[in-house]
Amino acid sequence: MVILIIAMNSRYQIQGQINQGGVGIVLRAWDTRLQRIVAIKRFLPPDHRSDGGAIDPDLMREATVLSSMQHPNIVSIYDVLPDDPGGPCVVMEYLNGKDLEQAVTEAAITVEDFYKVAEQTLDALSNAHRLNLLHRDIKPANIQITWLANGTFICKFVDFGLARFFEKPSKQTVRADGTVMGSVYYMAPEQLERGPLDGRADLYSLGCVFYYLLSMHRPFEGQTIQQVIAAHLANSFRPLRHYRPQLPGPLHEWVHWLMERRAEQRPADAAAALAVLRRIQLGQPPAWPGGPRPTRRTAVIPSHPASARPATKPRRRRRRPLLRWLVPALSSTALLGIGAFAWHLWQVPSLSSSPSQANKAASSVVSTGRTAASHTASPALPAPPLSPQPSPPLAINP
Repeated sequence: MVILIIAMNSRYQIQGQINQGGVGIVLRAWDTRLQRIVAIKRFLPPDHRSDGGAIDPDLMREATVLSSMQHPNIVSIYDVLPDDPGGPCVVMEYLNGKDLEQAVTEAAITVEDFYKVAEQTLDALSNAHRLNLLHRDIKPANIQITWLANGTFICKFVDFGLARFFEKPSKQTVRADGTVMGSVYYMAPEQLERGPLDGRADLYSLGCVFYYLLSMHRPFEGQTIQQVIAAHLANSFRPLRHYRPQLPGPLHEWVHWLMERRAEQRPADAAAALAVLRRIQLGQPPAWPGGPRPTRRTAVIPSHPASARPATKPRRRRRRPLLRWLVPALSSTALLGIGAFAWHLWQVPSLSSSPSQANKAASSVVSTGRTAASHTASPALPAPPLSPQPSPPLAINP
């Protein structure tokens, strides 16, 4: 934890730390003028920042724009203090709730709650994108859930610390060591490739969040960061129906649509994605732009590609003349018959032998035969299910 000297003006009284990220620390404070609790994000000094750089002047400019953007699903900015002695900071709305990652801990959310989350977040993105503001770091931990007095919940985007304007396509922030900033599990391929970004990069990240909310699995996994990045670039993930087959098929494809590898194959903007989702919610045909979407199939990559295996010619069966195998077979059968007859004569008990010994030998053969039959004819075990059985979906509750 980085300990900072708090040099706040007399209006805000610091009460404690809420969280700390790569570029800033979030503090809880009391606004003595308006008598309310607020959250203050203070940008860390360059030697404590994960990007190793100085404060970008655009960050404060964007915070000023956010302060003028009033939307119920985006955290409200109350004040901007660029010249505070303790460092530049932004005063924002204090949210008393939990983020989506904390809310989805026991089971995937219900489809009814999912439609609410999707509509609110897409509407917020549409509003931000109209102002040419790109979030660039959408993940479950950056979407906060708060509950109203009537029992309903509301989603709010928080932490626009990596946000940028995109009047023209921008690029992802890069640290001093050359690594890309952001959550690798939810970043769009063009962010990982340091390519030009626009609003469709946010839609990709939000699609990954939707996949996680419905399945409790991140779509792109790996044991190392390199494997996760490779999965993004190959667009390799299990279809959503693998985890929630009971969901409407068009809803599966809608989430996949947001997660397309190429930006031009995703929705043109958040408003277009929301329009299709509302049709799916009403049970109407989705009316996909550009025609019907193909059903995604699970790709199986063989451990040894076919191209690496040498081609083999089919073997031709050789036909042998009948006499070449018929004569030896008859000769062998005759010899076996003579041997068996001699063995039978030698083994037959005499009239003076005890009949119980012969019966015992016969019974032992029968019991051995039963034992062998019990092993070969044992019933087969039931096959395991093709897909895991998820826990019953839960509603989002406080």
